[in-house]
Parts: sequence; C-alpha cells; structure tokens
Amino acid sequence: METKTREIEHIVEECRNDHGGLIATLQGVQTKYGYLPEKALKTVAKETGWSLVDIYGVATFYTAFNLKPRGKHLISV
Repeated sequence: METKTREIEHIVEECRNDHGGLIATLQGVQTKYGYLPEKALKTVAKETGWSLVDIYGVATFYTAFNLKPRGKHLISV
C-alpha cells in the first residue's frame, strides 16, 4: 500500500499547478490503475485538501471516470 500511496502522491504533485488540477489528478490515477479505487481517492483528498465528497462529485459527474474496474472491452448500444 505504501508504494501505491507514493505513486498517487507523485501524480498529485505533477498536477498541482494545472488549471484543472483535480480532473488532471483523477485522470492520472485512472490511467495508472484503470479506474479510481476508493483508497486512491482518499489519498487524493488528503494530499489536495479537497473533500472526499467533492472528489466523488467530480468523479461521478464525468462519464470518463470509473469507480469500479472495467473489462478489457467496452460494448455500448
């Protein structure tokens, strides 16, 4: 877990000065893990000062973010 926390802290630090910092951070985390794990979101909240409720609000508003792992292939109708 310590390594994952450091990886997330690194992503947060890279995105800290971006205009859309929270969205860029969430994109970085999702790129790393394929989705947004709960522990990762808690680490993002701790590192950024954003509340977990606000982070979940952003993550659930945008359809590009996934809170659960997805399969290799996405099929939509």
